[in-house]
Amino acid sequence: MTGPHDLKADADSHSTAEQPLIATLDRLAASVHQAEVVAHLDGWQLRYHYGVTRRANSTWPQNHEGGLELAQKFQLAEAFYANICQAPRFQVSPASAPQGLKDILHERGYASDSVTNVQIADINTVMMQANPKRFEVWLKPRLEPQWLEHDTRFAHPGRANNAAYRTLFENAPQPCVFVSLRQDNAVIALGQCVVHPDEGFAGLFNISTRPNMRRRGAATALLHHLASWAQRQGAKQLYLQVEAGNTSANALYAKLGFTTCYQYEHLVKAT
Repeated sequence: MTGPHDLKADADSHSTAEQPLIATLDRLAASVHQAEVVAHLDGWQLRYHYGVTRRANSTWPQNHEGGLELAQKFQLAEAFYANICQAPRFQVSPASAPQGLKDILHERGYASDSVTNVQIADINTVMMQANPKRFEVWLKPRLEPQWLEHDTRFAHPGRANNAAYRTLFENAPQPCVFVSLRQDNAVIALGQCVVHPDEGFAGLFNISTRPNMRRRGAATALLHHLASWAQRQGAKQLYLQVEAGNTSANALYAKLGFTTCYQYEHLVKAT
């Protein structure tokens, strides 16, 4: 497992046995919050969603089909983002292609913008470790305005009333659930879960807690309810993505049985 800031972008930093799992988790996570504009470039996806989130506004180099020279692919990818007045960004993981992509990007003037841990856990372990304190729980299969209102209030105030941010959730694949916990008729924590039935995984997204309710058991109760719902849909394992520098969130997930499978990094080119 990798440390908080020890990204190894090359495929040879992980065993051959790990590569299919990493590629699968990359693909599953990419399917949840999809950009409105996706251009396919010889095995790369050029994604644009009006500047909302790094993932939805970056090149995802998931495979290398080999039809174009690498230099030409870079030129076309960078021209795509130049046309929409956005700095080119790549999301690079150990499954990215070609090998050595991170070093190549550095040579082209790209610098790290963020490092994210991709963590996995056995769903039964999380169920046992997460304390389901007695908060009122609401589960909704579709996005509701109040859920989004509290998501932006707790974690993303700059995205309030942003239609592009809302559509990321409205188009989530099914089965999907939006969960909120309440105490004294007030929302105190929320999160989203998407199940991928064919792979037995469920992804957890947008886990957030009202600031004055942190360290009071709300987050662990929320994760218990998310895991319980995912288990009822047939999921066996959970995955989530958390910024490597978010020490409190990483510590919480570790207590519940999550371990870092790998990291991905966003690299952006200054314009």
